Amino acid sequence: MINPKQQKKYEHYLSHVPGCHVLENSEYKNVMKNLRYKKVAKGQNLIDQHDDRNYTFMLKKGFLKIKSFDADEESSYISFLSPNRLFPLRGTFVDSLYCYTVTALTNAEVLYIPTKVFEDLLQSNHKFSLIIIRKMQEVMSENEIFIQKTVTSSARTRVIQVLYNLNDKHGVDLEVGRKIPFPLPIKEIASIAGTTRETAGQVIHDLIAQDVLKYSRKYFFFPSSESD
Repeated sequence: MINPKQQKKYEHYLSHVPGCHVLENSEYKNVMKNLRYKKVAKGQNLIDQHDDRNYTFMLKKGFLKIKSFDADEESSYISFLSPNRLFPLRGTFVDSLYCYTVTALTNAEVLYIPTKVFEDLLQSNHKFSLIIIRKMQEVMSENEIFIQKTVTSSARTRVIQVLYNLNDKHGVDLEVGRKIPFPLPIKEIASIAGTTRETAGQVIHDLIAQDVLKYSRKYFFFPSSESD
């Protein structure tokens, strides 16, 4: 539960969550009444695919991995979440179970409310629902653009596009370049790119040799070019 002594801090945080600024006073109070807080240790699953869809979450701190599995328990979809993201949005009003597993890539902190409270807000507050629909549209557009960039027969191109897409979407600026701020094994890059670990590893080795990429302890670094 939210410690009453820390309520002001979480009210301040909620004021930056998309859509909260359009809530009516009674709706906002109901959110605060039902709000919960949780720390998620690196490597721990926050939710598992096919668990009851009881809660809607807001990522306050850290990074999370989304992974869904097909009927053969093979990975069929991998994505990542950065702070200030609301999830899951997919399956709202439709699914009674979570459609993916969410794992902490770093130590993370989340706020969450019952799914029913979230869906009631969507039904009762038109402005809030429009904001959430726009957020869902942004996610769909990002996924479509990513798919368009990686629909190629060249495994090398797919690996490169995956790396640069992750850097564009999640990378943080450093003094001399950018860094993806969570660990990524080569086999995960291979899975996203739809190729083998050996191929992904060779592409990454080549990029390192060209001084356009560095890889250390599962973290990717993108050095600044001389023209930057």
